[in-house]
Amino acid sequence: MFPENEKEAFQKLFSEKSLGRHQETSRFLSAAEIGAIHAWIAEMAQHKLLLHKLQACKKILQLQSPVLGNGMNRIVFDLQNGTVLKVALSEWGYRSNETEAQIYRDGANILKKHLCPVYESGHGWIIMQKMMRKVPMSLVHVRALVELEVKFLFNGILPVDLRLANTALSEQDEIVVIDYGMFIKGFDSPYFKKKG
Repeated sequence: MFPENEKEAFQKLFSEKSLGRHQETSRFLSAAEIGAIHAWIAEMAQHKLLLHKLQACKKILQLQSPVLGNGMNRIVFDLQNGTVLKVALSEWGYRSNETEAQIYRDGANILKKHLCPVYESGHGWIIMQKMMRKVPMSLVHVRALVELEVKFLFNGILPVDLRLANTALSEQDEIVVIDYGMFIKGFDSPYFKKKG
């Protein structure tokens, strides 16, 4: 959670004005589903405990898609078409969705094969490829993860929270990061955006 003095900045971030900078249509979501996500984002800050957030989020969204899982900041739905929908549960989740969209969009080609593809993003949500092949805990994969961390660093991205649990294996058996919402790409990262 951000300090109290930033609360006003986040209210502005989640206001109707902020909707203008986000995609309002989707190939994967209906207009009603996008509207439900916007309704959830507007109400999100009212719920403090994770359990209450999850219950309220599911009630407001009323998606038919099954939940794959959740963390403290986002909930992930299986759209059952080879994609997943990540919806923010907190301000950090909102920023994480923005970060993933930005890093994938602006990422160097050498890194894209290691980033889970982003298909669409909007106000509080992001749609990515569904990748379920777990990376086994082995010396080979741990070494590959360390090498991947160095590759991100050399390309100007600080891979915060890069760990095996946030990765999957591609069909070519390459490590792909499926959760890079905490990565930082210079000072243009959503985490460093000027507030107000």
